[in-house]
Amino acid sequence: MKRTLIAATMLSFAMMGTAHAGKIINVKVHGLVCDFCAQAIGIMLKRDPAVGGSRINLNNKVVTIKLRNGRKISDRRITQLITAAGYQVVRIAR
Repeated sequence: MKRTLIAATMLSFAMMGTAHAGKIINVKVHGLVCDFCAQAIGIMLKRDPAVGGSRINLNNKVVTIKLRNGRKISDRRITQLITAAGYQVVRIAR
């Protein structure tokens, strides 16, 4: 099951295309429990031009952010976006 989820995540990022090729950031989020949570966070992350896409794993409560090629985003900005969606950042791993 875990391998299937990892493979699906990798495939979805590959399908984003080269315009979104960049670094991946994993963010552990407190309060992430349902699809509504995932949608709220996804909407907020799309507001930043550095973010090429995001995937939310509700089981692990981790948001995976894919940056656009050549773009950067600070931990502070990630925290602002997720907090604005109503959730709390536990840890950011680059």
